[in-house]
Amino acid sequence: MPTDGSTLANRTLRVAFDAPGAGPGPWEVKVLATDGKLALLTLPYSGGKVAVLNAGTRVTLTPPPAAGRGPDPPAGHVATVLERRLKPVPSVIVRLPAGFSEALGAVDRAARVVVVASGKGGVGKSVVAVNLAVALARQRQEVVLVDGDLGTANVDVLLGIQPEATLAHVVAGERDLMDVVRGTPYGFRVVPGGSGLPEVANLTEWQFGRLLAGFSALEAHADVIIMDTGAGIGRNVTNFFLAADDVMVVTTPEPPALVDAYALIKTAARGGRRHGIKLVLNRVSGPDEARAAAARVGEAARRFLGLDLPLAGWITEDPAVGHSVRRQTPVVWGYPQAAASRAFARLAVEVAGDGQRPPAAAGKSFVERLRSLFRAG
Repeated sequence: MPTDGSTLANRTLRVAFDAPGAGPGPWEVKVLATDGKLALLTLPYSGGKVAVLNAGTRVTLTPPPAAGRGPDPPAGHVATVLERRLKPVPSVIVRLPAGFSEALGAVDRAARVVVVASGKGGVGKSVVAVNLAVALARQRQEVVLVDGDLGTANVDVLLGIQPEATLAHVVAGERDLMDVVRGTPYGFRVVPGGSGLPEVANLTEWQFGRLLAGFSALEAHADVIIMDTGAGIGRNVTNFFLAADDVMVVTTPEPPALVDAYALIKTAARGGRRHGIKLVLNRVSGPDEARAAAARVGEAARRFLGLDLPLAGWITEDPAVGHSVRRQTPVVWGYPQAAASRAFARLAVEVAGDGQRPPAAAGKSFVERLRSLFRAG
């Protein structure tokens, strides 16, 4: 993974500075968000005390000795405070010295981000995302499932969990995203969504920065991040779609669902997405119906968009899925021999592939691409 500023997000750093009235420390700060050139830091804290830094203050940043990330970088990594903020959390914006990320040591592990999307609701998108997470975890992948539907999150309902904290708490500044991640009995971790959250496009700069800082940390702690987005072609969905390494567009074989799936793909293609899009046909009678439906969408994508749109897999109509939803247990776990469970296992093999990131992801992390998309409007 190329070294970039996103590797600093959520890290704790030792800080030295000259400020009137400040004790000897040791003082620490936490990186809330960064683009590699600027960083948003908490005010320095030590033993329950907080130091106030004014614009123009020069601070020296190093990793704390107990961080376990190798030796401290040499002296001279001095940052300059550009601005102090009081709301919603006391913090400072600093300009980072050139090469600072490299000096601290890059995080060389970055998760593949797989977005599960759909052109309309009611096609089983969240059921696919949950069971795909279980199936990938059974392949010894470190999986985190993010409920990215900021309007009507329901992954927690499908899993039968009652989270104490969700993405809503992260956006509000009450929790870090890594504090919200929780384990499940099914071998993967989950980030519960927050129903009723505003569109990402309507978040304040601070809220958006916290969300990105959390995703930066998450990228370094998983092999695969599955993001269950909202349905439709809203900006939240399409920007996650554009930023992901891989996209699974879930649809059923009914004509209205296929039309809506094509509309989502067309919107993404116009936004510049040319690689890594695959179809997942849900609730089909068998492979013939799945291939026929995929061929209809695929032919339109080739003819009008110039896109190759492969079929990643299909999930057969299976009463075990309905039973599992009512039991709030993934079908792959509760009914491992069911036809749908076997289909999810095959889909997981297709998604895992050879572990290589596709061309669309080259050179930038998911967080960097997402930041660029929302800044571009």
